[in-house]
Amino acid sequence: MKTEYHRQITRAALAPYFTDSAVEVAVRANDAQDGLKGQVGHAEYHVDNAIPPAFRYLQEQQRQAVLALQRGDCEEGMRCLGRALHTVQDFYSHTTYVRTWLRENNGQATTPDHIPPLLDWLSRPDLATGRAVFGELLTFLPVVGPVFARIVRLPADSHFHQNLDGPHRGPEFAYVLAAARKHSDYLAHQAWMQVRETAPAPPVCLRPPQEAQPHPEPANLNRNARPLHLVE
Repeated sequence: MKTEYHRQITRAALAPYFTDSAVEVAVRANDAQDGLKGQVGHAEYHVDNAIPPAFRYLQEQQRQAVLALQRGDCEEGMRCLGRALHTVQDFYSHTTYVRTWLRENNGQATTPDHIPPLLDWLSRPDLATGRAVFGELLTFLPVVGPVFARIVRLPADSHFHQNLDGPHRGPEFAYVLAAARKHSDYLAHQAWMQVRETAPAPPVCLRPPQEAQPHPEPANLNRNARPLHLVE
């Protein structure tokens, strides 16, 4: 997913529950996942090549976020939340979830508002990601990237062709945004609730209940999904 959409979704998800400065810590951590260090050797950050490792990474970052916030470490807690949200958002743009859902609902009058977030990624073993192809990183270069992709004719299941990273990929991206926003909103709300209920003292980065403006829960949320947080 393009950086501008990561930022928009992350800010919108966290702003009702955390202070402005804390939200920006999470946004910077989200951005860093797409830096050079995050792009090489860290497929789990972006749900590339395989889904289970990314799901384990997501749950660990959520767990560490809650633990850090419980002890009052807002910097580390928000960094973990930013990293977790990046992975959540890339799940919807880098896997076949959106296309699969649209195919399963073919013929129905669907809009992006109808697509539910998938809280338990392991419940759908039929989903897949794009395949890593040698030289594919060159496609991310400005101007020459698209030209390179046309010359080498990357396969249809490559990341270049499979990923739904922005509006240039067509109308499916609206569904990516909708699902990513719903899941990000849910993750933020769950973290805020858990810390508020279990921390010995509320961390300074947490908005008090009277100031928080919780996101409405999606009507089609799967309540049978495995727990998001694995807090010891």
